[in-house]
Amino acid sequence: DVIRAAERYPDRLIPLAFIQLGQDKPNVVAEVHGQGFKGLKFIDPLVPYDDVAALPFYEKAEELSMPILFHCGVLAWLPGQNTSSDYMRPLRLDGIARRFPGLRMQIAHLGVPEYEIAATMARMLPNVFVDMTGNPEGGWYTSKTSEFIRSLFYWPDWHRKVIFGTDVRSDLMREAVQHHQRLLSSFNMTDPMEEAVYRDNCRRFLGEISVRGSTK
Repeated sequence: DVIRAAERYPDRLIPLAFIQLGQDKPNVVAEVHGQGFKGLKFIDPLVPYDDVAALPFYEKAEELSMPILFHCGVLAWLPGQNTSSDYMRPLRLDGIARRFPGLRMQIAHLGVPEYEIAATMARMLPNVFVDMTGNPEGGWYTSKTSEFIRSLFYWPDWHRKVIFGTDVRSDLMREAVQHHQRLLSSFNMTDPMEEAVYRDNCRRFLGEISVRGSTK
């Protein structure tokens, strides 16, 4: 049980509740909040993220200060799925971020393969963050260079909008961390920049630190 695990290890685990748009009802947001979940995870939706039927979910999440981690980009194939990767494109979150400016949002996997759109949204929208999670066993970032990532994060305070993450099993954790460090190796990051990417931005996403607008 996620909540029991989080209660047992409060300094290590922060519980997010999975919600499936098109199947769950909007009242589930308040329900999981009452159970102790701190945020939400959206993936495998049956309707597009920006479908009008999804708006009550975002309204309640903003009201309860529950951030949302969105899977974005092409989804790995599994049998029996009734979703479409088109439903999860990064740009579908643009109107949501503008309509609900108090809703903190995270674009997972840098929106693979729409990296530039995801990075630009993080630059332009104060409440949008991105991560570079993936699979070190042939995932999207294994073919990308640090120079490519630098071309996406070119503005002065980019380091305030990138959240460190892995998205892998424990046996792949070390390799995933090494890939993340490799992708950022051309930035010559200062200690404050590393603290932002590897700690403080997650705290901003979770609402523990206030979110400031980024430099356009």
